Amino acid sequence: MEVTASAIDLNHTWMVQATSFVSFAALAMQVWELVIHVIDEVEYVWKSKMSPMKVLYIWARYGQLVAQITNLVTAQLLSMGYFSPQGCANAFLLEIFISQQAILCVEGIQLMRLFALYNQSRRVKYMLLSIFGISTVLEVAGNFATGKMYSTRAECTMLVSAPPDSGLAWFAVGAGMFQVVVLGMTFSRQLSTKHTGWSRTPLSSLMMKDSLFVFFLLFVVLSTVVGYEAVWSFGPSFWNIAFGWYIALLSIAGCRLIINMRSLALGPIHYDFEASIDGASEPLFYNESNR
Repeated sequence: MEVTASAIDLNHTWMVQATSFVSFAALAMQVWELVIHVIDEVEYVWKSKMSPMKVLYIWARYGQLVAQITNLVTAQLLSMGYFSPQGCANAFLLEIFISQQAILCVEGIQLMRLFALYNQSRRVKYMLLSIFGISTVLEVAGNFATGKMYSTRAECTMLVSAPPDSGLAWFAVGAGMFQVVVLGMTFSRQLSTKHTGWSRTPLSSLMMKDSLFVFFLLFVVLSTVVGYEAVWSFGPSFWNIAFGWYIALLSIAGCRLIINMRSLALGPIHYDFEASIDGASEPLFYNESNR
């Protein structure tokens, strides 16, 4: 029995160390991404005036860095048994908050880019806000269902049982719906402006590549969320790793979306697009009323 107990303790220690290593790798990736793009960040973000897009960049880069560090510290404390049962529940609720704010940040960036792509059309604005509102309600409802289950636990078991399927499903449906709409509207814009020649410009190419990149990235992330039950069979450590990379990948995606647009917008041909995503009122690409 002593040998068995010792083997279990050794296995647990190894798993905690392995989880910590891979989770810290996600943080290292975020820091590395910051280092290699620091010149672009200074040139395309910090030299510009304060704007909603600049705020979103700070949120995506530094807000998610703080979120990642907070998550790592919390996970380490949990693995060491430092929290009471209520502390465990609060820690998991913190993870839910981190998860929600990370996806909202990327969706906000996509929302502003798409609004600018459609020349700040009022009709498009109301449609985008409606879709954003519906998707956010679904995501929050899913997270609320998951959080409610853990907030009523009498024991510190948040890391040894899976969340309810319904909560994960609602979250995935909300986030997935928003990504499908963004990709669909980007394709639609491509087709509707084909006769003007805009669909063959560098800006058009960038919008398509970025939209596809984020769509497939989030498809992988959401597939992981939907398949949580299967993932959970590998144990909580696997999910802790996945969650750390979820934050890192969303941070990288959001920052690259903004830096890519800024770098192209600095060219004189596309200056109007830069003004538009910063909140100016002039139309983009060609004359079209803001109906």
